[in-house]
Amino acid sequence: MGHKPDNRHDDEQWWKGPHAVLELLRADPTRIEALFATPQALGRLKNSLAAALPSHIKVRSVDRARLDQLCGASDHQGIAARLAIDVRLLDRQDLLNMAAKLEPPALLLVLDGIEDPHNLGALVRSADAAGAAAVILAKDRSAPLSSTAVRASAGALAHVPIARVPNLAQTIIALKDCGWWCVGLDMQGDCSLFDLDPFDKTVLALGAEGKGLGRTVLKACDLVCSIPLAGKVESLNASVAGALGLFEVVRKRKI
Repeated sequence: MGHKPDNRHDDEQWWKGPHAVLELLRADPTRIEALFATPQALGRLKNSLAAALPSHIKVRSVDRARLDQLCGASDHQGIAARLAIDVRLLDRQDLLNMAAKLEPPALLLVLDGIEDPHNLGALVRSADAAGAAAVILAKDRSAPLSSTAVRASAGALAHVPIARVPNLAQTIIALKDCGWWCVGLDMQGDCSLFDLDPFDKTVLALGAEGKGLGRTVLKACDLVCSIPLAGKVESLNASVAGALGLFEVVRKRKI
């Protein structure tokens, strides 16, 4: 692939920040077209970069103002990687093929209508930490896999497969047909999350804060759980609710 002009700063094209860049270098350096860093960041990260940087990637030293211009933002903490290709996504058939081969216990996370890239990144980070095999998004009404999401994921987007599918409900039904059970997490749930007995192959479905899961996704779930709240607030942030749901499944499997 040819190099793009240095003055392009498409948000989808950049991974910014030391943690995200180092995770990408360790996971798949072939996706990096170029690496830019300030002299100060190079000094701080000298040892980490020496351990992770393959010989074919050269680091271009630039001042902070130039890096701001390249990235179109100033939240890079002195280092940014420009992607040679877009983040690879699974299509529906790839996802189903992978899911059919997974041995229990296994976990998938479905995100319905998560449009905030910070929440998306944080949820991918939690999915990675909980050992989820993939995160499933709708092609529409989902946050882009932007550098904001990358940074919020703390590098987890380099590790967790992401599937974008045309219809979440139909995908859940197809997963159920190959042995998966779907648990919805929603304020209107019929049971408490803490009473859940997780299945060997669990799909956890989560909606956006306030809106919750869409009607067709709710209908596709085998059961719907809620998180008991004792305070005055009516709901939790989506990324917090997702993390609770993921790790409650993990916890129950260890009891």
